[in-house]
Amino acid sequence: MTIDKESDFEGVNYYVVIHAQVLHDNRLTPLARLIYGEIAALANINGYAWISNGKLAEKYKVSIKTISVSISSLQELGYIESKLTYKENSKEVEQRNIYISPINKNVNTPFTKNSIPPLQKGNEGMEEKVKENNTFNNTINKSSSLLEILSFYEANFGTISGYIRERISDWSELHSYEMVIKAMSIAVDSGNRNLKYVDGILKNWEHGNIKSLSDLKNHEGLRNKKIEKKNKGYDEELGF
Repeated sequence: MTIDKESDFEGVNYYVVIHAQVLHDNRLTPLARLIYGEIAALANINGYAWISNGKLAEKYKVSIKTISVSISSLQELGYIESKLTYKENSKEVEQRNIYISPINKNVNTPFTKNSIPPLQKGNEGMEEKVKENNTFNNTINKSSSLLEILSFYEANFGTISGYIRERISDWSELHSYEMVIKAMSIAVDSGNRNLKYVDGILKNWEHGNIKSLSDLKNHEGLRNKKIEKKNKGYDEELGF
């Protein structure tokens, strides 16, 4: 199978596999790790990937600038290599081929020899393997949730800068996906579409030990009861 133009990617089914050293390299954002897996999967078809930043941005529902930052970080750390083809007698780029670089743990990642566990025989180390698989799944789930949060922010608040990305990443580490989306929805509904307002909501919930939507529902229920009780007492004083 070969892919000759970008539109041929549509409808193509493939698995995204992320090399363990890339997956656990904390110098990369979750999105950059997913982009690596995407590029690796496409490169497995032709030997290289030439999907554009625009196509990746459309697929992951983020800005082209965000994709550019991810691609640059992968290049800087030596995980991928890009080669540009220019139109004849022009400086205009006709095509960009992205190649997966060989993984070199001494160059690409901050891992040390002592951090890599030795191979074990039989059932020894099975518990560690289960933990490793769970870590992999949790990382993928967190990455997917972060992408959805970023997509929601960009669609309802505006362009995502590097600082905003860091703040949203912090939110996703401290709060569940549902709570971050809920806080942003409240900000949108109230007409306060800014980072500071959402941050304030999440901090208030953190101080109130509100960690889930059910906690929030219970909290709002108790608050409404207090308001009703207060209003009822006021009405009785007036003789109603």
